[in-house]
Amino acid sequence: MLQLVLMFIVAFLLALDAAPSGASCAASSQTITGQTSIRSGRKVRKMLYAYVRGQLIIAGLIGVLSGIACAVLGLPDPVASA
Repeated sequence: MLQLVLMFIVAFLLALDAAPSGASCAASSQTITGQTSIRSGRKVRKMLYAYVRGQLIIAGLIGVLSGIACAVLGLPDPVASA
């Protein structure tokens, strides 16, 4: 549970800081054009969103499968046990 909360906090902070950090990367780049750095920033953002989405899917699957396994084993409250 703590990992899920921390993941949301990190994702929020990354999204909050995405525009200023992208602008500073574009400004500090000497060899890369502005359009190239913007495209690179978009790719990185898409990769981060895909990572967070994947982590949420994995967490959901683990929760559901753990609940099902606890129910099969006959635990009194499988949802709370998972």
